[in-house]
Amino acid sequence: MIKIESVKKNIFTRLFNSLYRTNKFGQIIGICLLIGLVSILNFRKTIKENIRTRLENRLEVFTNAVNENITNHATTLSFVDAYFRSEKLPDTNRLNNFLSHIDAEHLNHDIDRIEYIDFNPMALATLRGDKFEKEAIMAAMSSGKITISHPLPYTKTIGTTRRQLQRLAMYLPYYGTRLVPKTREERLKRVKGMLFIPINLNEFFETKYGKAQIDNENVNFRIEYVDTNYKKTIAYERLTQKIDYRYLEHSRVLNVYGQRLLVTATTLPEFFTLTDRFLPNILFAVFILLLILSIGIFYQTKNLLHQEKKANESKEESNKVKEAFLSNMSHEIRTPLNAITGFSKILSHSSNENEKQYLINGIRKNSTELTNFIDNILDISKIEFGRIVINKKYINLVTIIERIKTTMENRAHAKGLLFEIESLSKLPIEIDVDEGRVKQILINLVGNAIKFTEKGYIKLQIEAQNSGYGQTQLMFTIIDTGIGISTSGQLELFQSFSQIDYSNTRRYGGIGLGLALSRRLAQQLNGEVTLLESQIEQGSVFRLRIPCGNLQNVKWQDNLFMQLSGPMHQLDFLGNLRLDGLKILIVEDSKDNQNIFNYFLTTAGAETDIAENGKIGVEMAAAQNYDVILMDIQMPVLDGLAATRQIRGIGFKNPIIALTAHASVEAKLNCLEAGCVELITKPVTGDILIKKINLTLEEYRYGAKDNYT
Repeated sequence: MIKIESVKKNIFTRLFNSLYRTNKFGQIIGICLLIGLVSILNFRKTIKENIRTRLENRLEVFTNAVNENITNHATTLSFVDAYFRSEKLPDTNRLNNFLSHIDAEHLNHDIDRIEYIDFNPMALATLRGDKFEKEAIMAAMSSGKITISHPLPYTKTIGTTRRQLQRLAMYLPYYGTRLVPKTREERLKRVKGMLFIPINLNEFFETKYGKAQIDNENVNFRIEYVDTNYKKTIAYERLTQKIDYRYLEHSRVLNVYGQRLLVTATTLPEFFTLTDRFLPNILFAVFILLLILSIGIFYQTKNLLHQEKKANESKEESNKVKEAFLSNMSHEIRTPLNAITGFSKILSHSSNENEKQYLINGIRKNSTELTNFIDNILDISKIEFGRIVINKKYINLVTIIERIKTTMENRAHAKGLLFEIESLSKLPIEIDVDEGRVKQILINLVGNAIKFTEKGYIKLQIEAQNSGYGQTQLMFTIIDTGIGISTSGQLELFQSFSQIDYSNTRRYGGIGLGLALSRRLAQQLNGEVTLLESQIEQGSVFRLRIPCGNLQNVKWQDNLFMQLSGPMHQLDFLGNLRLDGLKILIVEDSKDNQNIFNYFLTTAGAETDIAENGKIGVEMAAAQNYDVILMDIQMPVLDGLAATRQIRGIGFKNPIIALTAHASVEAKLNCLEAGCVELITKPVTGDILIKKINLTLEEYRYGAKDNYT
């Protein structure tokens, strides 16, 4: 069986290679495409012709009905005129008697009424006010023949509703003689009156076809009065509702008694059968699908034949890269975890205060490294899915650089390196950027320079450039005297989870996220991170370009960073921030987090109460007036969002700060909508927690945020 399959595969491969080499495969696909397109176009043409024929037939039936109705009116009018031609004037009584007679004989052709207009010397002057009616009467008097008027409006009450409709009027002059005067002057002089019949097309078609209902109609008919002296006027329309669909129209001109009527039939969606609507498209889609599949099979087979050899060659190398990456990732996660676990265990048995402080610093350092590592991975993921949030605002440039100096200078001095900051031009005091993202990029770039430099210096140079249209951009240049980057290594420098050499990863730590994340964050800020130059064992030069907005109203200064002091040391655990006199409710279900937050807050001077779920938190908030409530979001019994809504519902006005492990935009919006005023992402250190509480309270005191009322 295996041998048969192998033979089949070899035959297929040879056939494909033969067709591919002689370009026959492409010719076969082209011929099939041409035949398919011609067949589909002919089929679509046949269906369109069928649709048009059906619509023309419907229009012809409708036009014949219109013509028949008007002819019946004209026949009745001529019959009345002939009857009274040698008689006395057809007054109202005589007309009613005559109409009763022809009605009994079934000769009235469904005509409602016939009127007679008597022309005395003042009749024409006092004729009804509508100019179209006057024109029709004058045309009838001049020609001595039946004339149809322009559509005339009239109101009809149907049930309790008054409808505004259109009707035609048919006129025939009455002379009281057997013969019509030959000349126009004699006809105008000898006319005694005018026979008049209203033509109500709406009532006629409702009687013939029933009342129009859009759900039951598949063609809309419209009759328009065509006159070169006036714009088109609608004399009748089957559907008066607004129609959202218009697929196909067909029109026909009807000449009746001196007037031109344009009769139009418009298809509605129900006119088209399933074959009309879908079959051509289905056939075309099937053809395209088959074509795509054929081309896909062609290229897929080609690629498979090409990749089969390539895959075998790169399989071993790929396995090595994968193994190195997973090993490196595991190392970067387990190393700080191991340190935290070990330090914690030693700390539980230690009684020496100096040793305890050393262990605490070690736990804090490794916790920070692990948090930064996870944050970098999450930031990369957010950028990949387009969920990164940029918050631009005007910020003091010195504040940003001072943080970089504070963070990086100690690292550099710990390795015996010199870290310098210098300005190359006059700089703006304030810039319009996302402060957190700019700091993150600079810390990554300067941190990389320190990590890969064993001796010498790291220099951060800053200069401002005009990018046009009143916009300013800052150039941050990072120069180091480190190990440098090879030409081949520069090609993969900004790829995620990539380092120049996996041996560097072992030696220096990290998994190659820093530069990739820095470049993508810079691009989110409409900037860029580039490698300007690098030489092995000589060092590298990186540049960060960041647009800073319109700074025309911002002050500029030379030597902006002269005011920065020397090496700055890490602040004490809680710094100088205090929470003396504040009463804070901690709503948190985790015992460990309860103890941690309680320690942070009470050490800073606050008085705390603890609620282990949202329900208890609501009860405690109703019983006492807390200055601040820290609200965990995910809890049993009653979650944090529901608890916040209930607390706001009972009139609590002070700040509620959400505590959550979710850093997404949706999570923050949900917290704000529920009634929280701020969100702190876990894990959180004591100084950050206390600073956030003080900042929130300060904003409330000075009205930066609205109080809940």
